[in-house]
Amino acid sequence: MTVDYTNGLVSVPRGGSGFSSARWHGLLVLLGWNVLMPVGVMAARYFRQYDPHWFYSHFLIQGIGFLLGLAGIVIGFGLDGSGVNNVDAHKALGIAILALGSLQVMTLLARPDRASKARKYWNWCHHWVGRAVIALAIGNIFFGLAIAREISSWSIAHRIFLAVSAVTSVFLEVRKRTSDK
Repeated sequence: MTVDYTNGLVSVPRGGSGFSSARWHGLLVLLGWNVLMPVGVMAARYFRQYDPHWFYSHFLIQGIGFLLGLAGIVIGFGLDGSGVNNVDAHKALGIAILALGSLQVMTLLARPDRASKARKYWNWCHHWVGRAVIALAIGNIFFGLAIAREISSWSIAHRIFLAVSAVTSVFLEVRKRTSDK
């Protein structure tokens, strides 16, 4: 697969992996925004006792997730959605997710020192924008799977992963709250 970043066109050579550009788009955004991003959040939320490793894990996982999601969105810009219902809404949501994700990356540059009075506001913004990005991405990936009529192992795997993530998060949250007492 090659991506021409000057015009956003993606080409997949014949005899290659058999993945269309649309599937590469879906795979990359799914891995970036719906797998790695939630895992990175879990690293930050539930493993703070391993300072500073939780931070480096969070930073690395989120960074890779953002880059995979960005690559998927770039591929998405090159897709021809003509004749596909609701593709404009899917693209608009994707652009909003990219904008909010980019805001998260840029706020890292403006992160106040831990002792600063502004740090609690920065943390609040960072946490809630991050949650919004992940929630929008989950919804938009379901939307994209529906638009593409991907009622297949992709959709099933996505749902299973989200269910396992939810159960894991509930378990870790209960453990965190009981150990904080």
